[in-house]
This record gives sequence, C-alpha cells and structure tokens, in this order.
Amino acid sequence: MKKGKKRWVFVLPAFLVCALGALFFYWKMGEANLCSEVIAGDAQKSLTYRGRNYEYDDRYINIVCMGIDKEEQMAVRNDVGNSIGQADAIFLLSIDLKKKDIRVIAIPRDTMVPLQMFDAEGRYTGSRQGQLTLQYAFGDGQEKSAKLTSSQVSYLLNEIPIHAYAAINVHSLWMLNDAVGGVDMYMDEDYTACNPAFVKGESVHLTGNLLENYIRERDTEVAGSAFTRIDRLKKYMLAFFEQAKIAVKEDMMLPIQLMDELSKDMETDLTAEEVTYLVTKAMSCNFSEESMYTLPGEQVMGERYEEYHIDEDALAAMLAELFYKAEP
Repeated sequence: MKKGKKRWVFVLPAFLVCALGALFFYWKMGEANLCSEVIAGDAQKSLTYRGRNYEYDDRYINIVCMGIDKEEQMAVRNDVGNSIGQADAIFLLSIDLKKKDIRVIAIPRDTMVPLQMFDAEGRYTGSRQGQLTLQYAFGDGQEKSAKLTSSQVSYLLNEIPIHAYAAINVHSLWMLNDAVGGVDMYMDEDYTACNPAFVKGESVHLTGNLLENYIRERDTEVAGSAFTRIDRLKKYMLAFFEQAKIAVKEDMMLPIQLMDELSKDMETDLTAEEVTYLVTKAMSCNFSEESMYTLPGEQVMGERYEEYHIDEDALAAMLAELFYKAEP
C-alpha cells in the first residue's frame, strides 16, 4: 500500500462465519463429503527441502479465508475508483483430520505474486508482479475474485490443494462480533495510538467502534504497519472463536439469523452440508496461538509501494513441517 494518511483495514476469519451457521444444519443432516472438487493446486505436488524429498499428506482440508476491504455487498463496486474491493486480509485455514488440529497461516497482503489481470469486461490482459491484495480486484467480487486469490495462495504454498474459499466484507465484521456479545481482549502492548482505552495491561470489551479501532486501524505512514498488525489479528481470532462457541451454545437459533443476514455480505463455495461437516470437526479440534503461523519473509519498500518478499528456504521448512511427510 502506498504511504499516506491513516486508513481503515480489517480482518475476520470467514471460517468462523461457517462455524456459527453450521450447527442448525447439523440437526438435519449427516456427515458430508467435503469439497470433492479441488479448486486450486495439485494434491500430488512434491517438495524437496535440503536434499530430502517430501510428499503431500492429503489428510488436510485447506480453506482460503479473505477479508474484503469494502462496505458494499460483494458484487457491488464502490463509488471511489469503481473498485470491487481488495483482499486486505488473507489466511489459510487448514484442518488436520487425523490429529484434530486447526492451523492458520497468515499471508501478508503485500506479498508479491504474478497478478493475473483482467479488464472491465473480464478479458485477460496479461500478468505482472504486484501485491496479493490486488488479485481480488481483478475479478467480479464473487466467485472469480475468490478463485483468483485462492489460486495465488496455492501458488505461494508450493501449489498445495485449496478445497474451498470464504470471503466477507466490512459490514459482516460488526454484525458477527456483536452477535456473540463482543470479545474481551487483553492489551499485551500499548495500542493507545488506535484508541486511548487500549492501555497496556488493561482488558477491554470490544464492540462497535472499539472493535474497529483494535483490528482495523493502522497508520500507513509507519513502514510495515500492515505486517505488524497481523499479531493483533491472530489474538482476536482466538478470542472470537472461543466466544462464538459460548454464544452458540446459549442460543442455538443464532446461526440461522446470521446466515440469513450475511448472505449478501459473504462469498463462499461451501455448501450447507460441507459447513456442517467442517463445524463438527472443528469443534473437537485444538486451536491455539501455537497453531498460528505467518508466511515467512521480509517487508520492504518498493519503488512506490510496500512489498513482502518470501523467504523461500524458511517457507520450505514450514511447509515440510505442516503439510508434507518425508519419503522413505
């Protein structure tokens, strides 16, 4: 992002939307076969790291979760630049069905990728290096945008298979947070630049504007602000996930209301049956700070915009640990 005045950006892992909505369907449906069609990547892709060969372990379900920087409905372009929105927050959610673990990989928005570009009529116009956040904007704000971004995530991660995607806009953020009663956050650092109430050592109940201040605000005049914000977002994810489970247990009708109200503010290729399967698995999985990762690399200032360049060796080590098994 180009340096300038303070700008609002946000994230909320879209898989949590699915988790809230799935419990109602679980009453009526049995276990489903999740994502029979892989939308990106090659499940047979191998990996070589420090002279040793690895093969992909197919026990994982991988979902790309996107936070779209727009208040309009997903298919609506805004009045400023006629933009369909950018994927300002991108995470890979991976469920390990064997070990019953949830892992989340944060992928910085400024990660450099070969953008696939299209004109206003949807015609392909070529490829150029650019920030990952922009790939979503070259689509339709719905399926095409989500698939283009998911393919880039697969490309970055050695073309591991992506089984599904879920994207939400800004409007969903307040609704979801307040629907579960808000989230208590402990201020482990001094965040008073975001809000005077965010004093180090204090616990703040996040609702409304306080939520915006905590997870959306950054100062683009500070180099690397998009990257350093990721730690805050990870902490919020963990806290929201726990609060959401409590809220659903207290009000089993809550998912029905949310799924209906969010229908135009989210885009996903997950069916109700697949969501049901996911939530039944996710509720019994371990999800902790230790299972949250960030794509390894370095944030630098390019000619005009900030750029995030991947550390290929560190990435290979992370992928070998998380998704692959050594060949005999």
